[in-house]
Amino acid sequence: MFNVCSISKLLTTVLTCKLIDEQHLQLDTPVNELLTRWTIPSNTLSPSLTLRQLLSHQSGIIDPPNSFLPYQKRWGYPTVEQLFLGKTEYCREPIIRQENQVGRFHYADAHFCLIEKLIEGVTGKSFPILMEEKILQPLGMTCSTMRLLMRKIFLKDMIGTEQQ
Repeated sequence: MFNVCSISKLLTTVLTCKLIDEQHLQLDTPVNELLTRWTIPSNTLSPSLTLRQLLSHQSGIIDPPNSFLPYQKRWGYPTVEQLFLGKTEYCREPIIRQENQVGRFHYADAHFCLIEKLIEGVTGKSFPILMEEKILQPLGMTCSTMRLLMRKIFLKDMIGTEQQ
């Protein structure tokens, strides 16, 4: 088992394209219209943030310095909401949309955190389960998962430990 880090962005993009093809998502619909529990903070009134901008890293959302560091078990598993509010060791500052940066490329992990929440909101399913149903299982990737709990169970069953 290993941490896939940014490889998950590729899989998330494939899942997003599949959901666009199935008409669950649209590239240019304002994301705040589709998020179900909260909206993306912005420092000014702005044109609507879209999935197209998130996927192309041109949303105006920039990861704060020293955020999204490699996973540390002692930090636990933060929620996307905690990340965006800056209430976790992975991200200690709130993430906001910087309107003067919209349309400019800024590689940001935060984009894909939002895409995950968007996917969950429009489908009503958890992101890891949806990823397994729509991408991993059809590809025959039966030993792959995005579920942290499932990873612990897999490690314990397969190699007798929950570590790593």
